[in-house]
Amino acid sequence: MKIRIARPEDFDCCVDIVPQDLLTSRLKARLGYLIMSRSALLAVEDDNLTAVIGFGLVEHDFFDDNGMYLRTVVVKEDQRNSKVGSKLLEAAVEYAKRLGARRLFFDTYAETEEASKRAGESSGFKPSGYIENMHDEGGRYNIYSLPVFD
Repeated sequence: MKIRIARPEDFDCCVDIVPQDLLTSRLKARLGYLIMSRSALLAVEDDNLTAVIGFGLVEHDFFDDNGMYLRTVVVKEDQRNSKVGSKLLEAAVEYAKRLGARRLFFDTYAETEEASKRAGESSGFKPSGYIENMHDEGGRYNIYSLPVFD
């Protein structure tokens, strides 16, 4: 597996791996915007650099101009539990460092995203708080952060 910056021609392949119950017009618009701004990280198969197996979307200027936010990580269903999400998380940390962020944040839906929580904690992220009703679906979202630049 290789991680690279997504290109405009990757948009449809990214949309194809999003579970249908999560595929909203808002997510598609954000995906397109972050691909165009070179803020989408793509996990691709080693032997086929166009075979998308996961992606992560990184927002700039989260809370202030020193923080970045790993907004979304999506892994193709048949690739889950194969460390693709962890590799995307590691790549997001390196991306944030390269751009001079002081902190990288991500969130997990408290009730269902245990794998994301474990991946973040094993990468050094620490719980930083929670937000109720952060997204339209409601519920509690745990926020994790990692200092990436001193």
